[in-house]
Amino acid sequence: MPTENKPAEPFQREDRYIVLKLNRLAKDEAEYLRDCQAKAMVDCVVVEHDWPEYHLVWAMLEHRMAGKPVPDFNLWRRADELQQRLNAADQRIDELESQLIESRKITLSGCEFSEHELIGRAVRAASGTHRRGTQRWVAMKDAFGCGSGVANALCRRFGFDPDEMVKP
Repeated sequence: MPTENKPAEPFQREDRYIVLKLNRLAKDEAEYLRDCQAKAMVDCVVVEHDWPEYHLVWAMLEHRMAGKPVPDFNLWRRADELQQRLNAADQRIDELESQLIESRKITLSGCEFSEHELIGRAVRAASGTHRRGTQRWVAMKDAFGCGSGVANALCRRFGFDPDEMVKP
């Protein structure tokens, strides 16, 4: 019986079926296939490769064919969600890094600088106005004439603690 759980050789995927998506065929083609291939028709469930359950279904079948209990797929789904978030974060990092590279160039006194590099130098060289020191974000606010939110973001963007005290 094909539905029994019996240990066998290691599970290997096989090309046993040809699946055609009916809405991608002309109506007369679908009817023709149904008429001339009636014996080959099989009632089944198909999970396309771009569905999130695709790998889970394969894993379930592999476990079943090996005689193992079906794993807790909620954990697998959570791992898949986390992997998708990680992939999205990696993609965002790539986008941000490309923005750094694509920063406009400025030539000053024969030296070429990117806008990103000049702003980074300004953030790094920030100095306080008070003799006991000034928080870096306050120095940024004064130097760039911006608000506290932008000043904090500038500090973080270039790897500095906004609350770090900078001396005059």
